Amino acid sequence: MPYSLLNTIPSSRIGKRSKRPFLSEKEAKHTALRVLKERSLSPLAFQTVDALTTAGVLTTRQLQTLVPVSVRSLKRYHFQHLVNHLYAPDRLAAFPLPLATTHRLRLYTLGTLGLAIAAEKGNVVPSYAGYSSHQLTHDVLCNQVALNLIQYGKDQGYSPTWYGKYEARVYGSEGGKSKCVLEPDALLIFTKENSSKRAFLIEYHNEDHRNRARDKVERYEREARNQYWRDTWPLDDFPLVLAAFTHKAVADGYTAAIREVRGRGLRGRFLGKQFAVTDEQPAQWWDFDGQKLTDIFAA
Repeated sequence: MPYSLLNTIPSSRIGKRSKRPFLSEKEAKHTALRVLKERSLSPLAFQTVDALTTAGVLTTRQLQTLVPVSVRSLKRYHFQHLVNHLYAPDRLAAFPLPLATTHRLRLYTLGTLGLAIAAEKGNVVPSYAGYSSHQLTHDVLCNQVALNLIQYGKDQGYSPTWYGKYEARVYGSEGGKSKCVLEPDALLIFTKENSSKRAFLIEYHNEDHRNRARDKVERYEREARNQYWRDTWPLDDFPLVLAAFTHKAVADGYTAAIREVRGRGLRGRFLGKQFAVTDEQPAQWWDFDGQKLTDIFAA
């Protein structure tokens, strides 16, 4: 079945600033250099770009949990090409994601200027133009898992740091060449004074089969032994791997894969949970090896 492509919101729906001028990538790069040098954008605008640089794509409400930005400001940022608007794919309608001011779920990604600013700051953030609805749905729901944990951690007095999938990439050497050996969907690190650091790798699965679960366990186990992660993540211990899923087959895949690996000596800890938009117990996850519920902030 072919992927369905997403369309940007028609300019006639954006209001008074409907005629957004075209901005080429070359013009965006020059503008990015200027605004970074002169700091001519507001701190809120820079925070919005930074949030989308890490998350990739966010609903209005998700973005507003990270940055106190109004819908009016977001319209202005759209006009300035800092952000782009997308309609949410239909498959996201199955999840009760909270709306902001419209009856249809709106998503935000970086616009042409936002991408240029991120690139000038040394970040890898590809455009979502032409992405499939499957990938976009995956990223929005994965970000909800991260945001639920971030909010819980803040409530417990922790300071959270969120590494997106490109920021959290681990590179290793193979055949004398550097290559990406691990790309978690996200890495969350929580710190608190007089308390041990907590770190979690997030993997979100929206497929209805076991195959990716088995591959993930094998990959994480291999890289936990290779130690390349120590060059990338500011951690002394390998993080817990949290697998959020929408289909039970994924949990079965993790359980079976861990059972096979256990005989070789399990290096990582893998925990899972059925995805829920509003998670009433964000710290409670199922330990696939110990076969019990575990508080990940106490583990």
